[in-house]
Amino acid sequence: MRKRPAPLSPGSPPYEIIAPMGVSPQQLITPDGPEVLMLLSGRMHMQVPTENHSMEMKYGRPVVVEKPYCVFCPHGPGTGRALRISVPSAAGPLTDAPSSRRKPALH
Repeated sequence: MRKRPAPLSPGSPPYEIIAPMGVSPQQLITPDGPEVLMLLSGRMHMQVPTENHSMEMKYGRPVVVEKPYCVFCPHGPGTGRALRISVPSAAGPLTDAPSSRRKPALH
């Protein structure tokens, strides 16, 4: 597993597919800012060292993390895969957010 994701292109948020090689927490990942993790296949657990438990990631349920964390596959190395997206820290307002859309003029 790479330590840091690399940006795809300028202006794009960095992302990568991770497949942890450990069956227990081994490598600590320290994000530069908020990250979103989304389980794609298999089984994977996430542990935040400041908390004393690990949680099983659920398919289709994104996890947002800002603290250092570890991920691991309880059923063997590489048996789970997740999408890891680093959210840019200098993100401005979302242009597609409902509150920023113009309302149609009433005639």
